[in-house]
This record gives sequence, structure tokens and C-alpha cells, in this order.
Amino acid sequence: MNKNNPLLSICCITFNHAPYIAKCLDNFLAQIVNFPIEILVHDDASTDGTADIIRNYEEKYPNIFSVIYQSENQYSQGRMYIYDDILFPKARGKYIAICEGDDYWTDTYKLQKQVDFLEKNLDYSIVSHACKVINTDNSLAWEWTFTKNEITLDDALKSVVTHPNTWVFRKYKSPPIDHNSLPMGDDPRMCHLLSQGKGYYMDEFMSIYLLHQGGSWSALNQLNKSLHTYIFRMYIWNYYPYKRTQILPAMKEEAVKLYLARKGNEEAFKKNKFYGTYAKYTNFSTKVVYYQAIVVYLLSTTFTRIKKKLKKILK
Repeated sequence: MNKNNPLLSICCITFNHAPYIAKCLDNFLAQIVNFPIEILVHDDASTDGTADIIRNYEEKYPNIFSVIYQSENQYSQGRMYIYDDILFPKARGKYIAICEGDDYWTDTYKLQKQVDFLEKNLDYSIVSHACKVINTDNSLAWEWTFTKNEITLDDALKSVVTHPNTWVFRKYKSPPIDHNSLPMGDDPRMCHLLSQGKGYYMDEFMSIYLLHQGGSWSALNQLNKSLHTYIFRMYIWNYYPYKRTQILPAMKEEAVKLYLARKGNEEAFKKNKFYGTYAKYTNFSTKVVYYQAIVVYLLSTTFTRIKKKLKKILK
């Protein structure tokens, strides 16, 4: 295992993952493959000793690891797209695997299985697999699986169908359109890949996603989660117009969730760092979808309240 002309680049982003990073890196090194790999790590100015742990691995495996140590946290300065803006341009592999520093892989042949599949199936751009989601006490939270082997763009429009730490994909030449405006990277990345080729799902558990309060999604409040998800729906609506019929039901559902999250929080909503993206993606057609969804929701809830009152009167 060395990084001379690597066929695959493992890309890992980390911040304050001291309790978890060693297990993550150990499982990278445990991969049994018949091709060269490189491991690219980006530490975003951790303050808990994560960088010191990574340095030990870099010193022990200089032919495998390439590490970027930030002196200032990039995420807090608005530079959120570490994979696309920093790591992927440095990746030399034909294929890329991603995994954050608090997750880990559990099958030592994971990369070999996925690369073998992509080498034999040139019309596929990405291959993923099942993942177990666990709590910090190692109890199982849920099993993240998919219902079929083929993953389509229509599937990805609904949600992230498989966890990113399960992905191996062909390195793309340019990042997803307008990715620097978005509050998330995984959803547009999956759509970008599935617009370039097909996706395949292996029904095998080969990784772990750890749930903890330090996780980026876990730390968001409901307003942020609703806004982020709705922005992604607007992104698809604007940049994949041929998929509007497929995205419409989910977009209406998320519009109602955002409406409810905004109630009593309008000032916080307009001060949100991604309010500018929301405003940019708002146009006549997205306004129609939003307000139609809200009107239907309000009429439905009003009818339900009236129905309950009538039942009480008629008793």
C-alpha cells in the first residue's frame, strides 16, 4: 500500500475528532487491496489534539498520508466545501472514497470490492453499500440500507440514499454547479455523479456512521435543518428543471416544514448565513410552489379543526 500513482484516493475531513480519528485511520490502513492508494486528510484547526494523532500516522506512513493542517478553522470562515475545493483537486486517484474522521469502515475488502465493480462497469459513476448508524455507547440506532441495487438520479432527488462514507466514485473534472452557494455537499455531489453515470448499491454492511453531538448535522436546530433541506429542493428545481415533476411532492413537503420552522423565528431566518442562497434561488416558479403548499396546509389544518369541533358539538 503506497501512494505512488494511486488508483484510489481516500479523502478524510476532520475537526475535533480526537476520540475517533485513530479508529478511522486504522481502518483505512486495514484495507486489503491490489492497487496503490493515497490518504488525504484535512484537519480544520482542531483544538482537542486531533492534529497530533494524525501527525503520528503521517510520520509512520509518509508514503501513504498527505495531510493539510489548517491554522485557522476554514468552516467558520465560510469555506465549507473542503472536499471539492481543497482535497479533490489534490487527489491523484482515478477513484475517490470519502470518510469523515468520526466514522469508520468495517470490511477490509470494501475498497477492493467497489473498485473491482467500477473497473468492470464503465457506465457506473458511483458504487455504495449499507451502513450501520450507531450511538456513542455503540448501541445500534438504525441500519442505513437501500431497497434496490440500481441507484438513479430520481432516488437521489428525494434524499441521500446511502451514507457518503459508503461511496467510491470516479473523480470528476468539475464540482457540482453552484456548489459554493449550498449549505451541504453530499446531496448535490450524489446528483452530480448520477447525472454523469449510473449508481450501484451493494447490500453489504461495510461501514459505521457515528451519531454524536459534535456531528455537523446533529448540531443544527430545526430552522437550520428545514432551511438547508428546502434550499436543496430549490437547487434541484432551478438546475435540474427536467426533474421538476419528480421533485415537486418533496419540495411542497419541505416548504411546509420551513414555514412551520419560520413561525416566531423570522428574524433568525433572515439572519441565517444561507438566507442569501434562499433569496437567490427564489423566483416566480419557486414562490408558486411554496405558497401553494402553505395554502393547502392551512386549509387542511383549518378543516381538521372544524371537523373536531363539529364532532364535539354533535356528541
